[in-house]
Amino acid sequence: MTVLAKPAETARRSNMISIAGVELEMLERGHGAPLLYLHGGAGFALDAPFIDLLARERRIIAPSHPGFGRSSLPDWLDSVDDIAHIYLELMDRLGLKRTDVVGLSIGGIPQARTETIAEAGHLPQVEQPAATAAKVLHFLQSTPAAETSGAKS
Repeated sequence: MTVLAKPAETARRSNMISIAGVELEMLERGHGAPLLYLHGGAGFALDAPFIDLLARERRIIAPSHPGFGRSSLPDWLDSVDDIAHIYLELMDRLGLKRTDVVGLSIGGIPQARTETIAEAGHLPQVEQPAATAAKVLHFLQSTPAAETSGAKS
C-alpha cells in the first residue's frame, strides 16, 4: 500500500483593510508578481482550489467587492467608477506598481474600469486584460485537472 503525504493546509483566512472609508475583506496568499483577483457574483470562496495553485507562483490579492462577504457597502458608493477607484487605492496602499488584474464574471466590470482609469495616467500600472487572462489560462491548463477542481486523491 502506498500512502501519499498530504501537504499542510495553508491558512484560509481573510483580513480587513480600510480603503476610502470602505472596510474590505481581503485574502492575500503567495509570493511573486502580484495578481489582483476580482470575484464574480457568487462572491469569493476562501477554499477555491485555483487560488492555492496560482499562489505557487504569484502573490494573489483577492478582495471581496463592497457589499460582498464581510466588506462594507457605504451609501456613497453607487458606480463602477467608485469601485475601480477603491481598487486603485488598494493597489497603491499595497505598493503594487505593476499588477495583473483578473475579473471573473461581474468582477470583469470593475476590472475593465480599473484598467481604463490606470491607462489614463493614474498609477499603478495595470497589465492588459488579454495578456493577463492568457497567462492565467496557460498556468491552469498546464496543471492537472484534479488540482484545479479541488478533487481529492
